[in-house]
Amino acid sequence: MEGNERLERGMGARLASVAALVCLLIALTSCASGESSAAESDASGETAIAAEATEVLGASTIDESLYDLECSDRDASGEYDEKVVNVALTDGAAQIDGEGASFANGTLTITEEGTYVLSGTLSDGQVVVEAADDAKVQLVLDGASIANADGPAITVLSGDKCIITLTEGSENSLSDGTDYAIDDEDEGFGAAVYSKVDLTLDGTGSLEVNGSLKHAVFSQDDLVIAGGTYVLKAVGDGLHGHDSVLIVDGDITIEAGDDGIVSNDEDEDHGYVSIDGGTLDITAGDDGIQAFNYLRVTDGDAKVRSGDDALHSDGCEKIAGGTVKVDAEDDAFHAEYILQVDSGTLEIASSTEGLEGQQIIVNDGEVDIVASDDAINASSAGSTGSTMQEGGQMGAAPQGDSGFDGQTDATAQGNGNLSPDESETPPMPDEGEMQGRGNHGQPPKMGDDGATGSTQQGGMPGGGQQGGMPSGGMMGDGADEECLVQINGGTITIDSGGDSVDGNGYVEFNGGTVLASGPTNAGNGALDAALGAKMNGGTVFLVGSAGMAEGFSEAQQGYAQANITGTAGQTVAIVDASGTELASFTPTKDFGNVLASTTGMSTDQEYSIVVR
Repeated sequence: MEGNERLERGMGARLASVAALVCLLIALTSCASGESSAAESDASGETAIAAEATEVLGASTIDESLYDLECSDRDASGEYDEKVVNVALTDGAAQIDGEGASFANGTLTITEEGTYVLSGTLSDGQVVVEAADDAKVQLVLDGASIANADGPAITVLSGDKCIITLTEGSENSLSDGTDYAIDDEDEGFGAAVYSKVDLTLDGTGSLEVNGSLKHAVFSQDDLVIAGGTYVLKAVGDGLHGHDSVLIVDGDITIEAGDDGIVSNDEDEDHGYVSIDGGTLDITAGDDGIQAFNYLRVTDGDAKVRSGDDALHSDGCEKIAGGTVKVDAEDDAFHAEYILQVDSGTLEIASSTEGLEGQQIIVNDGEVDIVASDDAINASSAGSTGSTMQEGGQMGAAPQGDSGFDGQTDATAQGNGNLSPDESETPPMPDEGEMQGRGNHGQPPKMGDDGATGSTQQGGMPGGGQQGGMPSGGMMGDGADEECLVQINGGTITIDSGGDSVDGNGYVEFNGGTVLASGPTNAGNGALDAALGAKMNGGTVFLVGSAGMAEGFSEAQQGYAQANITGTAGQTVAIVDASGTELASFTPTKDFGNVLASTTGMSTDQEYSIVVR
């Protein structure tokens, strides 16, 4: 079919570009509704592509097979061999009981594989590991305090892996100086703990690390935290694993001037951060947690306060468990490509935008968003999230183009508008009540707007515009077929200053619950779907201002929409023709428009929206 051929060519190029960044779009399946629309007329061919593209984008998945996301038993154990080399540190000296280590000029040098138990104090000294490439060296800190004014407290120059283990009940500290030369960026890098090889921190004791020049803990390879209690303070990054960062356990507090946790290797199988357990308390001047390719949370309890994004990935991001509480100056959860929520609890107390990515897919979980701008924003990869053209003007869609289902009938335009052939105002409902129609692809008819009693025709409700935007959204230069918001499950509560759900492409509601207290300003709406919005299932209350309000362009489940005013604390309810309440929501802000649907609503019945 012509429409499908264009789709394959267009989507193929985009899939290649996304796959290059480890985000794989799979299952290029055809959409029955898209094929039907394309067969109806040439004029609806673009609509068929839009519908089919939505199905394709909705099938996007994240390929984790490239990443080593498992922690070895050895790393997770926190144990060490009984055969050890004991090292008692004192200022200017060290008592060494065993082979493989030497001390000179304030430096303890370890050259052999083995386990070294360090205790005592070096107020101006360091530990250097320089072992064979296949050597595994374990440093057991048992009440050790090491400070070095001229470089890292611990430097691992060579070996296969270094493990730093904290003995039970021990208190340990490591710090570097505030002003020392970094002769070789690859070796010094200005960290209190620096390793050129894989680095693991485990055990049951405590460790305080002060990164006085730049970073607290830095590994040029993989960095694993598998146990222990940590207080990390850094001018730069708190935990920096160039290849990867894997946290499976531990109680970690980070105060960082730059990023709290970061992995920035650009190789396709590196540059990932995975939080699989433990407790995190992060305060960061820049991003709280940052990954170049992939960021994943599957378990644990995290609090993140950030000067920029709280959790940021230049590739993809998945939340599949745990609890994450966020106060962010910019985005709370940001992925350039796929942002997927499978489970867990996300509590966003403050953010500019709550969830942002090219595709945002929520399958389950509890999500609470407070955002000064858009709460959920699907934006083109590499963009700033804005879909406006220069000067802030939206591009106009042709009159009569209704969105996904290919209708050109003007009755599918607007949100709650009268069709042009209805010259008389329909009977007004009782005060505080709005009638809504649940017909497939057709918005409810307009009644009382809750404020002035006026009706609008052919435009956005409350806007008084003739022949304006269809309910499918606003076509502008920022519209992108690769952008998608898809809600399949979970519970999402929103308080947004901008759009509550902003697709910049497509929006699909397939299940779950979305309760939005949207914007009060006329320049934003609770729903913004540039290329169309589908209502297939779930419970949705999108409550906000009337000035830019949009509706669904296609619906398999009945819904109602109305310009109706209310104040914060009043309850909005959907009732059927018999007066039975089907669902309700209490917005936290004043509002002028309500778009609502809930499970069980039919597309061939009439429903009312009541404010009380």
